[in-house]
Amino acid sequence: MENRFRVFRVFGGHVFFIPDLVWKITLKTTKIQKSHNSADARVIAVRILNLFQEQQMPLSLLLNRFKFPGDSAVKSRGLIYELVFGTLRWQIQIDYLLKQFVHGNLWDLPLSVQNILRVGIYQIRFLDQIPNYAVISEAANMTRRFRQIKFTRLVNGVLRNYLRHEKQIRLPGKEEDLFRHLSIRFAFPEWMVELFTDQYGEEKAAAIMKGSNRKPLLTVRVNTKKNNTGKFSYPSGKRKYSGSSIEIFPGIFPR
Repeated sequence: MENRFRVFRVFGGHVFFIPDLVWKITLKTTKIQKSHNSADARVIAVRILNLFQEQQMPLSLLLNRFKFPGDSAVKSRGLIYELVFGTLRWQIQIDYLLKQFVHGNLWDLPLSVQNILRVGIYQIRFLDQIPNYAVISEAANMTRRFRQIKFTRLVNGVLRNYLRHEKQIRLPGKEEDLFRHLSIRFAFPEWMVELFTDQYGEEKAAAIMKGSNRKPLLTVRVNTKKNNTGKFSYPSGKRKYSGSSIEIFPGIFPR
């Protein structure tokens, strides 16, 4: 049988020649991925978290894999990144909170249900632009999207109970276990908390972990070789962006 080949372009611009059989499989996979183009950002975020935990792939590769063309994907990209990075950053604390409301072992639940709950808690606890009722409703709907419909009531009940008792939850006390307290408070592994505390002391270690969880500021620097500095530089830039919550500073970096 003649072995026919076709050209297929992969990430990074590399071109490979792939047999017809593999080409058909690749096309099928590509269609599945493109079908998520209009999917909700929360669904894509849960899918990425599932793949990250199942396959242990670098997160950057997974995020690139889910960058789809189209206006809906572009608009949702910021929320996808926020949900993925935020949920992973605070997962230790989120899992501690979930254990207060999940009967039995959290890890006995299907991975998709675990991550639906984690993304839901993250939105309720750390984001304020999404109404809580919408978070809970969407989380319950996602169980159907991931074919876990029998867990719909569990997801709905856990998130509603958390919302109802959020202010009553207490972290482990410092007097009981300092390392566990700091671990859950700042969502760092206990071994790392112990390392920081031994090297820097409790106060400085807490400051380091708090700073590590802080979202970095977005900085924009004008490429003077491609743009007219008169359009962007201070103070004309300040007038252009006044009232837009963007702070404009004069150049502070050496040339």
